[in-house]
Amino acid sequence: MSEESYKPSKDKRDSEAAAISRASGARASGLDLDVFRLILQSCAAADLLRVGYVSRILREEAVQELLARPVHLARNIQIESFCHLMLSGDPSRFRYLHTLIINHATHITPDTAGLLRQVISGTKQLRRLHLCRCEALFTQMDTRFADAVSQLEHLSLLQVRVGKEVFDYIRPMVLRLRSTLKTLDVSYEEDDELGLKFTDEIAERQPQLHQLRICYSSLSPSSKSRWMPYPSLRVLTLSIGDQIVDLQCISQIFPNLRKLSFTPRHALEEVDFANPSDQIVAMRNTSIALQKDGGSWKSLEYLHGSVRDLYALGLTCPVRRVRLGQYDVKSHRAYIEIFARTRPRTVEMTAYCAPWVKSIVLPSPRLFVYGTKANVLDAASHLCLRVTVPVEEVITIEDLILTISSFVAASRLEYLRVEIAESFGIVDDSDYSYEPPTVHPKLRETMASIDIATLAYALANSGPFLRTIVLSPASRERTVWTVDHRDRWHIGLQRLDPYTAKQVVEREEQ
Repeated sequence: MSEESYKPSKDKRDSEAAAISRASGARASGLDLDVFRLILQSCAAADLLRVGYVSRILREEAVQELLARPVHLARNIQIESFCHLMLSGDPSRFRYLHTLIINHATHITPDTAGLLRQVISGTKQLRRLHLCRCEALFTQMDTRFADAVSQLEHLSLLQVRVGKEVFDYIRPMVLRLRSTLKTLDVSYEEDDELGLKFTDEIAERQPQLHQLRICYSSLSPSSKSRWMPYPSLRVLTLSIGDQIVDLQCISQIFPNLRKLSFTPRHALEEVDFANPSDQIVAMRNTSIALQKDGGSWKSLEYLHGSVRDLYALGLTCPVRRVRLGQYDVKSHRAYIEIFARTRPRTVEMTAYCAPWVKSIVLPSPRLFVYGTKANVLDAASHLCLRVTVPVEEVITIEDLILTISSFVAASRLEYLRVEIAESFGIVDDSDYSYEPPTVHPKLRETMASIDIATLAYALANSGPFLRTIVLSPASRERTVWTVDHRDRWHIGLQRLDPYTAKQVVEREEQ
């Protein structure tokens, strides 16, 4: 091998020279860069920007820390400012940019779009790219932005959510990708706008795909859009037009699935679970027969869907974590049927709490106790409960206690996490980086009036097996409490410090 082959690229030489220059400058000023970088990691973005005004050396360190975090861009002026930052500074900045999120940037000028294309072309190490509601970047007159995205070589995640008017540019961009994706999100609200063969083309071009989020018209065996198998896929989030998901069909297309989340895009009709329709009965019977013959998955880590869909699916295998929608007392027996067949360790549900109506769980049959296994009661041990509250009404602590305690009483729950907010989105994976939603001022006032310690103590009293309670009211910090049931009359309650609390939550929810 010749000496020429050992020579680093010009970009790499420039980056190394810049790094050596900064290190030399730091030593001359007596600054320990390693310690300084640790400090920067704990700084808010606004503080990092202020650091940049101190000196050129500190500015580059602050910029690197900013780029190492997910970069959110929305307005045209924000995108333009970011592009100038990237294009006018040290070329080594590009290798620190790993996650870029362009969200709701509907009014992008041609000049700004051109700058952004230059940044995308220069960002060789980009790992995660989110393009949401940024139709202005895709035009018939200029496809260079889409072409630049296709040329990225190291993307592991691509999310594209735009209007159907630019679908003609999205499909070739995705299919021409040079990157080997792990996650692809092309979830749309329209049927087959990307073409009936799009899913087959993805299966062929991205054989290593690990996670897929997509909206499609049908998976049914009689459909012309029957998919090719995805043997490598482990995580599927699916919105389809089918009235009911066919277990045999979906388990054959995704034979090695570990996490499944699906919802129909059409409004669900109300189901009488005491007298279900012939269609639901037939689908359940087919699913149960399939599994008795050894078909479908042997286990799942995560299952999410409406009570109607999961009841119709008839899945009978261990599922570590099951997520359902808002509790409805009329569907109580359907919940029990789903839990008895999947026997989850962790359940996620939503409850509604208002002065005039509340989600109150029926005490019998017990919701989270599945029966006896090896002479031991088999039951859920963890509950993650999302409580939605109206903004225009004042919710009292008594309202919250009445609602939440009904889920805990008569259970064997050991871990309870409660979130309280006006609404909750469906985000299934930490790969999807969103800015936290704003909290309505009236809800902020309501939550500020809640005595968190009193709420924690009341919930501890309602659950005889509870040992950990996590409370996350909107606009307030999360608190974690350990419960000590010393005897029938005395309960010990201790609030954990933030560091220990984080460790406890991570351990319980892993």
